[in-house]
Amino acid sequence: MNFRTKRTFAYILVGFYLFLGGVEYAVILPSAWEFLQSLGATDEFFLGLAIAGYSISGTVAGLVGGRVSDLYPHHTKWIVITCVSAMVIGNTQYMLGVSVLNVVMSRVVCGFGSGAGAALLAEICRTTNQKERTSVLSVCNGTRQLGILMGPACQLFLSLFDFKISNFQVNHLNAAGLFMALVWLTFFLLFLILYSDIYFEYKYEILRQQYNPEETPFGHSMYLSSVEEEKKKAKNKVEVANLGLEFTQPINGYLCEISRNVSTEPDTQAPHSEDFSIMERDGSVADTSSDESDQPLLGVTPREWFLVSDVPTKPTHTHISYRMYFDEFLHDDIVVLFTINMFCFFAQLNVETVIAPILKFYFDMSTWMSSLVYMGGGMVSITVYITIAFVSRKVRDSVLLGIGCATLLAANIWFIIVVPSFKPGVMEGLEYFLMGGVLLFIGYTITGVSSAGLMSKCVSEGVQGAAQGLRRLATFVGLILGPIWGGATMRQPHLQFSAPILLLSFAAVLYAMSLPKIIREETDRRQKA
Repeated sequence: MNFRTKRTFAYILVGFYLFLGGVEYAVILPSAWEFLQSLGATDEFFLGLAIAGYSISGTVAGLVGGRVSDLYPHHTKWIVITCVSAMVIGNTQYMLGVSVLNVVMSRVVCGFGSGAGAALLAEICRTTNQKERTSVLSVCNGTRQLGILMGPACQLFLSLFDFKISNFQVNHLNAAGLFMALVWLTFFLLFLILYSDIYFEYKYEILRQQYNPEETPFGHSMYLSSVEEEKKKAKNKVEVANLGLEFTQPINGYLCEISRNVSTEPDTQAPHSEDFSIMERDGSVADTSSDESDQPLLGVTPREWFLVSDVPTKPTHTHISYRMYFDEFLHDDIVVLFTINMFCFFAQLNVETVIAPILKFYFDMSTWMSSLVYMGGGMVSITVYITIAFVSRKVRDSVLLGIGCATLLAANIWFIIVVPSFKPGVMEGLEYFLMGGVLLFIGYTITGVSSAGLMSKCVSEGVQGAAQGLRRLATFVGLILGPIWGGATMRQPHLQFSAPILLLSFAAVLYAMSLPKIIREETDRRQKA
């Protein structure tokens, strides 16, 4: 399997993982409270505990998974397999039910399984160039939204479940656990078979093209033969030339050394004029010309010389210290991006949580009609994700982030103007509420994707895992506090929408102050891509 195929399979599986995460969210939550009631729960506290338990364990797992991914970027496959195993175990535990406490703990276990997301997104950031990264992230995030839209269809299918496995009863309440356990088990097997760790091979391909400038830029070429076949041909040529070669790869905290030992007679030496390129810590390529004392290659091109090395299979690992994390993350631009991410999801969930109650209280709309509104919002988000996938190649992430924040702020200002005028039972105003909802879904989608892409470009490759873990932490804080605030202040719209307006305005001021530095970072890395 050549590298291009491996990379394609890897990204498809990342998208599939996020898709299943969206399906699980949409399948488990609607029936969770009824399932807990059937086991004896009498207080909604237990439903909140199950949801919060998933979020808290997911936050911890994201940080740990990101850290491990930074330490062992060539073992992403086994990090994900471990996490997906937890998803299978947690959903099986949920299916069994037994007690309220067991169901709550099952969601905690599944939360630990969600830590694979940080490792996979870090892998995307490490194996994409600056220009294509936001596009790939946008498509992957769009698959999660697609999974959420698939939730109602899956719920309709699971509502028909009513059978026994031996003496164990499966019904519409615990069927969600059985369904998700089987789906995650299927993903486990597909991932085990089809996924390959591509980080080192991606760097290998970049260096290989540096040795052959005539080759088409990475990501836009179809290799006529696999790397293995090229290696074999190059090795035969090198053996004929009687050259002894050594190579150690220099990638982002990894050792860099190129050396040659030539056992040829002086009178057979030919002039040498080839240049070598090596990879610097930040992923850029530095040109280093060999000096006059270097031995000749006797007709072996730098590309052929490079192909006989064992770079992808023998990486030399360097420890990523916690001091390195402090040096990377404790900068105003990075802190601002994390803050914007948290406020973005707070503002979104603040409104999204109360959409159904508002539609019921003011416009007497059924649960089914509310579901259609959520589905419409999801389709708006998917449309925006697809649009960003194309636009981000031409427009800077910093510009997209500014547009997203402005749109999100405009949506909340719109709500604080129109919602207080609503009267129960009066349909006038519904179209204005839906217009604000469209602005909300457009704004948070653009902000979420562009902030993720921009953040990955403002930190070095060696800390991408931790960066994704911290981003998930900021996201979960917003996801936890947003619903709490929205539910508590629904009958006081001025208070409800004032908080996100103030937070987003504060974030906008911070972003404006940090923008020159962010643009400088983005420009520098874009030029090196």
